[in-house]
Amino acid sequence: SDGFRTVFAADEIYYVLAGTMMLSNPESGELHRVATGEAAFFRRDTWHHAWNAGTDALRVIELFAPPPSQGTSGAYARTRPNLTEFRYGRDDLLGHWPMAAARSQAEQTMTIVRDADLLWRLEGHERHTPVGILCSTEHLTVGKIRLLPGEHTEPKVHGGDESLYVLEGTVNLRVLGHPSPNWFELGPKDGGYVPQGTAHQYYNMTGVPTEIIFGVAPSYLPNSEAAG
Repeated sequence: SDGFRTVFAADEIYYVLAGTMMLSNPESGELHRVATGEAAFFRRDTWHHAWNAGTDALRVIELFAPPPSQGTSGAYARTRPNLTEFRYGRDDLLGHWPMAAARSQAEQTMTIVRDADLLWRLEGHERHTPVGILCSTEHLTVGKIRLLPGEHTEPKVHGGDESLYVLEGTVNLRVLGHPSPNWFELGPKDGGYVPQGTAHQYYNMTGVPTEIIFGVAPSYLPNSEAAG
């Protein structure tokens, strides 16, 4: 609508916690079906409409950077021309599918990220922790960490603020170099926040695996490493 234009000056990712989401770019006609455990990523100036495509409740985490406090959301959207026509499909591909699949993919403004698409990295010098990256730009890095029973990460520091959400199990967050309380237990659907430059560790002290999704903005690497 004219009063709520969904085109922002930020990188965004939607991670589906439950249900099935349909996500479109109504400017181009691009349309995606995003299932539980999958994510959709797009960059600034991408129009987007989303809705529940199933019978179950749809639950989604949205990670967004630079933040609205920098004028990147509603204030920016009001400066953009409103759409006068909404497209929910690409008529130009009819009669050419799947032969035009490569062209369609090259023209996409949104990327669907599944577990098979994660960028994997081992973090830590002595205790290696696999970290799966869903997206990483100059503004935002989003990833997942899965810890088996008894595992923990080495202390880590980011060049940006970190938010986290527990997808499965129970995780203990240890914050180093800060007065008490510096130990937090987070269960499923709990969230946490770690300020920029704060050393922290994740522990799984239970008998079952735990998994978190996190977002760091703006820089994932510490400032010294990012500069190098």
